Amino acid sequence: MAGRAVQIRRKNFKITLHRLRKVLERDIQKVFGCCYIFQKSARISFDMEMVRIDARRFTDLGKTADQLARNDRLEQALELYDKGLDIYKGDFFAEEPYLDWAERQRILYRSRYLEMLSAKAMIHENLDQADLAIETWQTVLNLDPCLETACRNLMILYADSGRFKKALNLFASLTAALEKEMDAKPDPRTVDLFNSIRAQKRIKGPGGNESARVL
Repeated sequence: MAGRAVQIRRKNFKITLHRLRKVLERDIQKVFGCCYIFQKSARISFDMEMVRIDARRFTDLGKTADQLARNDRLEQALELYDKGLDIYKGDFFAEEPYLDWAERQRILYRSRYLEMLSAKAMIHENLDQADLAIETWQTVLNLDPCLETACRNLMILYADSGRFKKALNLFASLTAALEKEMDAKPDPRTVDLFNSIRAQKRIKGPGGNESARVL
């Protein structure tokens, strides 16, 4: 039984490798073989002078952007975050949801993507780019509706611009998401922020739209 399973895995690997070679190089010359993938003994490797691995570039750009942000080179960091985020096209190996190794990488890349988005949003806030910050935090919440840090930052941005109803609606959406996905309640910090914004809304009245910083 075990021998049969090994044979099946080998066959699947050879089929996948053949397909990969055809994708990378449609007109492979049998004499020279594939320019991008080569085999030495039992090891199969990419020619790293010919191939750029998006996953590696994605993580490298994120690391460099993090360093720039720590050094207060915000504009440069923002540029690299944008480049890195543009590489991410969705969940890693989404078509193979049951592969254990793919699931580990999928979680890793998705988490890193959310971290980079959050860092980008904070830079927009620091540069007083409120609309871009709102857009970015909303993207984070679209991907992870239970991420309270993103929710709190977005609630503050909406409250600062007088959009109290939007801020309060965010709290309601977060509460529903936490209950549904995790059977949990919002963090006390989020509840305190909600109460503070609700109090500000009552002071301003239904028609008020002036900026009011919520701490």
